[in-house]
Amino acid sequence: MFKKYFKITLIVIILSVFFILSGCQDKSYKIVFESNGGSEVAPIAYLAGDKFDLPTNPTKTGHSFKAWYYDQELKALFDESTPIKNNLTLYAKCDLNSYQNMPSHDLTLYAKFEPDLDYKEMIP
Repeated sequence: MFKKYFKITLIVIILSVFFILSGCQDKSYKIVFESNGGSEVAPIAYLAGDKFDLPTNPTKTGHSFKAWYYDQELKALFDESTPIKNNLTLYAKCDLNSYQNMPSHDLTLYAKFEPDLDYKEMIP
């Protein structure tokens, strides 16, 4: 009977030590960047709790980079100070540049109509 309890206790101790040690390992995470049509941005890997630097912002012709977002709909702004506890994909928001003093492409057409009927002929 003593041997049975000893084996169970030993197994519990070994499993406990295993789970404790596995929880103490540094966890690494990966951030993937979706540039939404801009230049490619390489993913970064970092250890949990470490600070990391965001890579150079993507470029896109005729656009200006604004910020990174957590979601594809670009509604949840990414905050670098928030601890990250899992792998992550960030989405770039780029706004179309507006140019001042550029000629307008609006076009107004004017038409000149000349009657080809003699109005006197139309009146009885």
